[in-house]
Amino acid sequence: MTSRDDRARRPPRIGEILFVAAVSGVLGLCSGVGESVVRALQHSFYFHTTRSYVSFLAVPAFWYTVAGAVVGALVALGVLVFVRRRRVAPTAMAVGAVFLLISYWGSIFRGRFFGSLGNALGHLAMFATAVIVFVVARHLVSSAIALAPGGRRRTLRWGASVVLVFVLVAGVGGWAALSVPAEPGRDLPVMSLRADGALNVLLITIDTLRADRLGCYGYPLERSPLGDASGTSPVVDGLASAGARFQSAIVPMIATDPSHASIMTSLYPAEHGVLRNAVQLGREHVTLAEIFRSAGYRTGAAVSVWHLDGFVSGLSQGFGDYFDRGFHDRYEHHSAWRRLPRGVRDDMFALTCGAYTTCERAIQWLGDGDERPFFLWVHLFDPHRSYVCHESDAAPFDRVDVERMAELEGEELAELAARGSRFYDSEIRYADAAIGVLLDGVRQGGDLGETVVVVVSDHGEHMDEPRLERAQWFGHSDVFEETCRVPLIIWRPGLVKVGVVSEQVSVMDIGPTLLELAGLVGPAEPGEIGRSMVELIDGGPWTEIPLVIDANPHSGTDIEGRALRANGWKFVTRPGSGAELYDLKTDPDELLNLVHTDSSRATLLSAELARIVHVWSGEEPPEADAETREKLRALGYVH
Repeated sequence: MTSRDDRARRPPRIGEILFVAAVSGVLGLCSGVGESVVRALQHSFYFHTTRSYVSFLAVPAFWYTVAGAVVGALVALGVLVFVRRRRVAPTAMAVGAVFLLISYWGSIFRGRFFGSLGNALGHLAMFATAVIVFVVARHLVSSAIALAPGGRRRTLRWGASVVLVFVLVAGVGGWAALSVPAEPGRDLPVMSLRADGALNVLLITIDTLRADRLGCYGYPLERSPLGDASGTSPVVDGLASAGARFQSAIVPMIATDPSHASIMTSLYPAEHGVLRNAVQLGREHVTLAEIFRSAGYRTGAAVSVWHLDGFVSGLSQGFGDYFDRGFHDRYEHHSAWRRLPRGVRDDMFALTCGAYTTCERAIQWLGDGDERPFFLWVHLFDPHRSYVCHESDAAPFDRVDVERMAELEGEELAELAARGSRFYDSEIRYADAAIGVLLDGVRQGGDLGETVVVVVSDHGEHMDEPRLERAQWFGHSDVFEETCRVPLIIWRPGLVKVGVVSEQVSVMDIGPTLLELAGLVGPAEPGEIGRSMVELIDGGPWTEIPLVIDANPHSGTDIEGRALRANGWKFVTRPGSGAELYDLKTDPDELLNLVHTDSSRATLLSAELARIVHVWSGEEPPEADAETREKLRALGYVH
């Protein structure tokens, strides 16, 4: 018989520790899958492919498995070394398993116990599940410790039961998530109006790109970052020279996600509900990709910044393949992911990816052998701050540089501002070169001649305009022309008439235009937002309508401006400050406020702005008196 002292001196058994670690790892695996399934069901529209759902399971399952194994090994080692009683291991491991369960479940039901009925039921379910896990874990470890053959059989039976539950949970969750249709099934009036077959569509959005920094919009070619006298944008300039270039294309909000959602839905942000970055577009809104997909197109997207990822933005609706930067944002709500140091998370999965990486993903998608016409959206983030000088190893121009500007004057300030401007040009040239690689990829696939190409930006960028506050320099906050007027180029030789379009249009008009060019819908009614520009491109009539622009809600400068741009005039209003009125024809830099010298025009534009905003509420706007409507009509603001 072994004495108590002999048992105290007995070294830990490696086999027991490894087995306890393995059991804990299985329990952690089940915990990770359980949380993943809950998250997937909450955001089921994103998981429209088996690959996206399986990839979503991967990271939490991996981290919880590792965490469970490590915790199990440490607890088992502690029990064997310090307690020196082998039979304590089952209870200790069961407690560890319950701890893992509560740690992940608490990330789902974080509110007060009685905060809501759902939250209370969630906590009750957590307690019930914890009891079950405790019993199962203790039985597993007890069976493992038993050396009799019967104990091994019981261990196998319990292990098989756990694996079966694991598969059932993942399978049912996947079925529920994947059962949500990728599009709402919108019926098109006609499938094709073109006799020569359907056209491909390539939509390229370049983040934070000012129109006046492109050669085709007048930027000096000698300002080329490469010193080759070809400017910042030779590839885009080439498209503009053989296509339609819009001189006055306006965005509805100076923010990335709201603007892109408006491009995809032809709705104002107040109508589609995406009022800032990282807000999901609702499933009730039909996207451009959904319409193309329902018409038989294959649809793909490649985006470059975290808040456009499908799980965050909801813009993956209708895309058969949606290539974002990786796992980062999909798992930001998982407790396992949140427990990683922020630096480790950002290093493993960067918040952005470069233009060449994004374009290469798009080219790979194009070469998958699918012969159907395609709708492809490619988003490039590079011109966005922080600006990188791609011609040198200099440190990026970032937020710290902007903050330093508040303390500088004279030559130091001018030198730092010139550095920011130069780096911004370098970013544009880099993105432009990546677009060239993308177009070459389309051309090598033999599809470029049958492809409509659109290049547009979601908003522009302030530089060091003197009328701005220093905190606004090299950012995008206010509704001035450099941020709300963006480049827009539509190219397809033989289909799109070459020339400059001077009439005011909105990026919300892009979707209907592409659908008509592709032969899927006919012309839209004039005088409404989100209408086809095909007739305008062909030199036909165009009814300009007033456009509303909202300031960036993320600016941090307490500017919540809103503007109405109509018939060459801009009316601006901001909470806590007076209204502004600018004549863009004679004062394109918006330096002379005419609100007092032309008060009658300001009053009319203010009334029209109030009417449009009232429409967003879903209520019937109050009818303006006949005299006011006639004045607006006489000035060209309404028709």
